[in-house]
Amino acid sequence: MNGFNGHRGIPSGTGETAADAGHPEIVAILKRKIEEEGPLPFRDYMRICLYHPEFGYYRREEPKIGRDGDFYTSSNLGSVMGEIIAGELLAFAETAPSGSPVEFVEFGGGTGRLARQALDALRSRSPGQYASVSITAIESSAYHRALQRETLREHADRLRFLTEAEWLAEPAGGGVFAVANELADAMPVHRVRQLVGDGRLELGAVGWDDRTGFTERWLPLGEDHPAALHLGREGIRLAHGQQAEVNLGAGEWIARAARRIRSGRLLLVDYGDTAGELYASHRMNGTLMCYRRHIADDNPYAAAGRKDITAHVDFTACMRAARAAGWTVARYETQREFLVRGGILGRLVEHAGRDPFSPEAKANRAIRQLLVSDGMSELFKVLTLERE
Repeated sequence: MNGFNGHRGIPSGTGETAADAGHPEIVAILKRKIEEEGPLPFRDYMRICLYHPEFGYYRREEPKIGRDGDFYTSSNLGSVMGEIIAGELLAFAETAPSGSPVEFVEFGGGTGRLARQALDALRSRSPGQYASVSITAIESSAYHRALQRETLREHADRLRFLTEAEWLAEPAGGGVFAVANELADAMPVHRVRQLVGDGRLELGAVGWDDRTGFTERWLPLGEDHPAALHLGREGIRLAHGQQAEVNLGAGEWIARAARRIRSGRLLLVDYGDTAGELYASHRMNGTLMCYRRHIADDNPYAAAGRKDITAHVDFTACMRAARAAGWTVARYETQREFLVRGGILGRLVEHAGRDPFSPEAKANRAIRQLLVSDGMSELFKVLTLERE
C-alpha cells in the first residue's frame, strides 16, 4: 500500500468478511470463556485479542509495523518526527540543573525506530546533552524488546528495558522526558450505545454462535458501571441510536505515570480529538477501526486476534485526568502544528535533480506526507503535559 493509506486511523480499503478465520488459539480461548461466563464485555474481548500473554496480536512474534506488517507509524516516513522530538528533548534537557541526569522514557516503542531517530539526532546536535540522557524502554512484549534492542544497539550503553509495573515500582524521579506514540488508541475500550426512544444506555458485548462465530450483543448498562460513570462525569450525551467507545485506560495510565514522574514532561501522540468532536451526533457508529495487511475495516469480529483494533483517543478526558493527577497541560495541538513549530518546513531541501529516489527527494517527500497525507497531520494530535 503506497503512502499512509494503511496508517492506523485512516481507512484504506474494504474490510475483511466475517468468514475470515481468526487466530485458532484466540478463538478457542474466547469461545470457551463465552460458553462458561456468558456474553463477554467488548473491552475484555479486545484485551484478549490484542494482549493475551501468549497468543495476543501484540505478543506474537510477527511484524505489525511497516511494509511487512499491518500499519505504518510516523517513524516510517523518514526521520523527521524523531528529529523534532529530539528538539523537544534537547530543550527540556537544557532546563535541567547543570549535570542533572535526564531519563528518556518511551512507552510501547514498537520497533524502536522513533527512539533511535530522536537519540541519533540528539547525539548529533548536542553530544554533551546526549551524554546526560539515560534511556528506559517500557515494553512488555519480548518480541518488540528484541526488535528495539537491535534498533537501538548504538545506544545500548545507556539503555534498559522495564515493564510498566517495574518502572512504576521505582521511586518517583525528576528529569523525566516521556513519549507515548500511538499507545492510547490500542487500549481496550468499552462500546456503548444509546437506545432509540427511551434513552437507555447499553453496553457492547460479544456472544458466540456455532454457525456464524462471534456475534455482537447489547446488554443493559447499569448507572454504576464505570463506562456510565465516565460518560456522566465528562458530560457526554449520545444521540438516539448512537454508538461510541469509552477508553478508561488512558486516564488511568496518565494518573499512574504522574505518580512516578516527580518532575518532567510527557508527550502523548495519537489520533483522536476532543470529546465534542468524538461524540458529536455525526459520528453515529463511533470510531472503532481494525487494520490488517494495510487495509482498514470496522469489523473486530473477523480475523479475531490476527489484526489491530483501535479507537480514537478522547483528548478532553486525557486532559481532565492529567490535571487531576497534578500535570499542567502545556500544549494541545495537531501534529501539523507540532511539526511546523519544530521547524519541519525549514527541512525542505532545494534540489535540481530529477531522481525521485535521491536522498533529497526522499526527505522532501517524507515531509510532505507527514504534513498533508490523507489528513494525518490534522487527525493526529500531540498533547504535552508538564510537571515542575
